[in-house]
Amino acid sequence: MNVSDLFKKNFVLVPVIASVIVGTFTGVKYIVSLTETINKNKAEISIINDTHLLNFKTYIGQLNTNQNAIMLGIE
Repeated sequence: MNVSDLFKKNFVLVPVIASVIVGTFTGVKYIVSLTETINKNKAEISIINDTHLLNFKTYIGQLNTNQNAIMLGIE
């Protein structure tokens, strides 16, 4: 049997196998891309949370300073 006879007998099977292989590689590429996006977003969320925490600490410090100034004014 030569290759052309095998191809003629399995004419429908060849595109199906090709599409399964391409679909598998596309799915893996999508999963890898999604994982990279999730990891990048985790890092960004961590930076944002740290920034907000620093801002809240600064704000609380300013409130304490203002409260102490008001208490001294009352006394």
